[in-house]
Amino acid sequence: MKTRTGVIILIAGLLCLAGAVGAIAVGVMGFVDKLRAVATVATPGGTEFLIEAPGTYTLWHDHTTTHSGSSHRNPAKLPPDFTFTLTNLQDGRPAAFTALGTSMTQTMNTTDRESVGLGTFQVTGPGLYKLEASNPAGDHRILSLTEGTIISSIGGFGASFGVAALLGLLGVGALVAGFIGILAGRKNQAPPPPPPPPPITHPPPPPGA
Repeated sequence: MKTRTGVIILIAGLLCLAGAVGAIAVGVMGFVDKLRAVATVATPGGTEFLIEAPGTYTLWHDHTTTHSGSSHRNPAKLPPDFTFTLTNLQDGRPAAFTALGTSMTQTMNTTDRESVGLGTFQVTGPGLYKLEASNPAGDHRILSLTEGTIISSIGGFGASFGVAALLGLLGVGALVAGFIGILAGRKNQAPPPPPPPPPITHPPPPPGA
């Protein structure tokens, strides 16, 4: 019985470890997805795109990136009088924008861009939107929009990592307990019965007896 219980606990431990790996994978993919731009615009110009869910969206200045096949390297700070808007094309209302404080700095470096956070738009509903930007200075600047905030993205990844750590600890503990149960069950197994004694044979009687 102990051996069977140990095997069950061992299987549960392996499932917990598989769940831990899955939680880490989900957290990483979710974090990377939050860094992916839902819209990109080069000045001067605008781009239309669909927003599926309301919420907070972060605007970035991609000062080092590649856009439409061209490489761009610009100072991280935007020039004076630089403007941008995010407009709901269904009702014509611009989304409310909250700029980062002067003492705050958000940076993001990925494989395809180096960016500085400008602030966040608050989108009240799904629909077709237009992101526009203009630069009186004349040089081309690239802006991108991502869903959520860096803090929320890190928080989501941290939650997944916490679940993975818990499942990992449970898995390791279950593996140890399972191995101990299997070994204890084998040790406590009754030894096999001894083989039966050989049959007693009598010599045949002599002839004429």
